Amino acid sequence: YGKVEREAQWATAQRTLHGLNQGSSNSDMYTDNNGYRELSEIAEQAAKRAEVARLRELHTLKGHVESVVKLKGLDIETINQSYTV
Repeated sequence: YGKVEREAQWATAQRTLHGLNQGSSNSDMYTDNNGYRELSEIAEQAAKRAEVARLRELHTLKGHVESVVKLKGLDIETINQSYTV
C-alpha cells in the first residue's frame, strides 16, 4: 500500500540531498525514462558509498571499532581511552 508514493518521496529526498533538479512532479518521474536513469544513478552512488564503508570497516581498526560501537549501541565518548591503541 502506497509503495509508489514512498518511492517517490524517497527519490525526492535523495534528489534534494544531492542537489539535483526537482522536476515538474513526482508522477512524471515514473513515466519518464530519464527519471529511471537518475534514480538508477542515485542507487548506484548509494551502493558505492555502502561498499566503501564496508571496506573501511573490514580493513581498518578505527572502522571496526566504530562498527562494534554502533552495533552494540555504546557511547564512544564514555570508553576509557587510556586502554586503547
